[in-house]
Amino acid sequence: MLLAQNYESGVALHVRAASNPMSLVPAIREAVRQVDSQLAVERPQVLRDVLDRSLSRQRMMATLVGLFGASALILAVLGLYGVMAHAASQRTAEIGIRLAMGAQPTSIVTLLLGQGLRLLGIGLAIGLTVALLGTRYIEAQLFGVTATDPLTFVSGCVALAIAGLTASVIPALRAMHVDPIIALRRT
Repeated sequence: MLLAQNYESGVALHVRAASNPMSLVPAIREAVRQVDSQLAVERPQVLRDVLDRSLSRQRMMATLVGLFGASALILAVLGLYGVMAHAASQRTAEIGIRLAMGAQPTSIVTLLLGQGLRLLGIGLAIGLTVALLGTRYIEAQLFGVTATDPLTFVSGCVALAIAGLTASVIPALRAMHVDPIIALRRT
């Protein structure tokens, strides 16, 4: 009677089942047929599948953004590694002289790491500033977090700092093992 007063061409019937809901489709069709033989149960589907289909675009976009972010992190690490490796190779003569004069290898690592950490600090400061300024543009796209979520910003900075520190340590450790005689002959 209610359907006759407020007609809709499609009505959704939601059934909760303890086990496989699709196994109940024949029984549901029979129950609906007993109520009204004119009604047909078409396109039975599990609500989880409907939800997955409705969220698939957002999940795909989140995956793509994650992949682009990972690619950007890899490029940033490779760039910092390249700059640090070049700086270490440019300073090979200086490193050789320092080692020949009695400098400890750890002081060479400290020297080169200081340069890498300065670059890393500048990059983190610029990146954090741009990220904070850009939050108002992405606020409408977020769900479950605020645009200025402190945990997100801190975890992003920590991940970048670890990656950047790793990229700086490798050339510094390599420079620590420079043979002073070979380094001095190259000058």
